[in-house]
Amino acid sequence: MPLYEYRCPRCQHPFAHLWKTIPEAASNPPPVCPACAHPHPRRVVSAAAVLGSLGGLTPGEKAQVKQTEERMASITPKSQIEQWQAKRASRDKP
Repeated sequence: MPLYEYRCPRCQHPFAHLWKTIPEAASNPPPVCPACAHPHPRRVVSAAAVLGSLGGLTPGEKAQVKQTEERMASITPKSQIEQWQAKRASRDKP
Protein backbone atom coordinates (compact mmCIF):
# COMPACT_ATOMS: atom_id res chain seq x y z
CA MET A 1 0.00 0.00 0.00
CA PRO A 2 1.82 3.10 -1.21
CA LEU A 3 1.44 6.34 0.69
CA TYR A 4 1.71 9.34 -1.64
CA GLU A 5 2.10 12.91 -0.46
CA TYR A 6 0.38 15.84 -2.15
CA ARG A 7 0.29 19.64 -1.89
CA CYS A 8 -2.65 21.73 -3.02
CA PRO A 9 -1.68 24.43 -5.54
CA ARG A 10 -4.57 26.62 -4.38
CA CYS A 11 -4.21 26.63 -0.57
CA GLN A 12 -0.75 24.98 -0.20
CA HIS A 13 -2.18 22.39 2.20
CA PRO A 14 0.06 19.30 2.43
CA PHE A 15 -1.65 15.93 2.83
CA ALA A 16 -1.07 12.23 2.25
CA HIS A 17 -3.22 9.59 0.59
CA LEU A 18 -2.92 5.83 1.06
CA TRP A 19 -3.59 3.91 -2.16
CA LYS A 20 -4.39 0.18 -2.21
CA THR A 21 -1.89 -0.55 -5.00
CA ILE A 22 0.63 1.30 -7.16
CA PRO A 23 -1.37 0.59 -10.36
CA GLU A 24 -4.45 2.09 -8.68
CA ALA A 25 -2.50 5.25 -7.88
CA ALA A 26 -1.20 5.45 -11.44
CA SER A 27 -4.57 4.93 -13.13
CA ASN A 28 -6.76 7.15 -10.94
CA PRO A 29 -6.83 10.93 -10.61
CA PRO A 30 -5.26 12.36 -7.45
CA PRO A 31 -7.50 12.80 -4.42
CA VAL A 32 -9.13 16.18 -3.84
CA CYS A 33 -7.58 18.52 -1.31
CA PRO A 34 -9.18 17.91 2.11
CA ALA A 35 -8.82 21.59 3.04
CA CYS A 36 -10.34 23.36 0.02
CA ALA A 37 -11.59 20.52 -2.25
CA HIS A 38 -9.32 21.53 -5.14
CA PRO A 39 -9.48 18.61 -7.60
CA HIS A 40 -5.87 18.68 -8.83
CA PRO A 41 -3.28 18.63 -6.04
CA ARG A 42 0.34 18.04 -7.02
CA ARG A 43 2.23 15.00 -5.89
CA VAL A 44 5.41 15.89 -4.00
CA VAL A 45 8.54 13.90 -3.27
CA SER A 46 8.39 12.40 0.20
CA ALA A 47 11.21 12.74 2.67
CA ALA A 48 13.10 9.50 3.14
CA ALA A 49 13.29 7.92 6.57
CA VAL A 50 16.88 7.06 7.45
CA LEU A 51 17.16 5.07 10.62
CA GLY A 52 20.85 4.19 10.86
CA SER A 53 22.05 4.55 14.43
CA LEU A 54 18.78 6.23 15.44
CA GLY A 55 16.52 3.23 14.91
CA GLY A 56 18.68 0.33 13.88
CA LEU A 57 17.44 -2.76 12.13
CA THR A 58 14.25 -4.64 12.83
CA PRO A 59 14.61 -8.31 13.88
CA GLY A 60 13.56 -9.37 10.38
CA GLU A 61 16.18 -7.12 8.78
CA LYS A 62 18.86 -8.45 11.14
CA ALA A 63 17.95 -12.02 10.18
CA GLN A 64 18.14 -11.10 6.51
CA VAL A 65 21.57 -9.49 6.97
CA LYS A 66 22.81 -12.57 8.80
CA GLN A 67 21.46 -14.87 6.09
CA THR A 68 23.14 -12.79 3.39
CA GLU A 69 26.43 -12.81 5.30
CA GLU A 70 26.28 -16.59 5.67
CA ARG A 71 25.54 -17.02 1.95
CA MET A 72 28.37 -14.67 0.99
CA ALA A 73 30.77 -16.43 3.37
CA SER A 74 30.80 -19.43 1.06
CA ILE A 75 32.09 -17.32 -1.85
CA THR A 76 33.86 -14.37 -0.20
CA PRO A 77 37.39 -14.53 1.24
CA LYS A 78 37.49 -14.53 5.04
CA SER A 79 39.70 -11.41 5.14
CA GLN A 80 37.11 -9.44 3.16
CA ILE A 81 34.32 -10.58 5.49
CA GLU A 82 36.31 -9.51 8.55
CA GLN A 83 36.86 -6.06 7.02
CA TRP A 84 33.13 -5.68 6.38
CA GLN A 85 32.26 -6.81 9.90
CA ALA A 86 34.75 -4.38 11.43
CA LYS A 87 33.37 -1.54 9.33
CA ARG A 88 29.78 -2.36 10.31
CA ALA A 89 30.70 -2.75 13.99
CA SER A 90 32.32 0.70 14.03
CA ARG A 91 29.32 2.21 12.24
CA ASP A 92 26.80 0.59 14.62
CA LYS A 93 28.49 1.80 17.81
CA PRO A 94 26.21 4.08 19.87
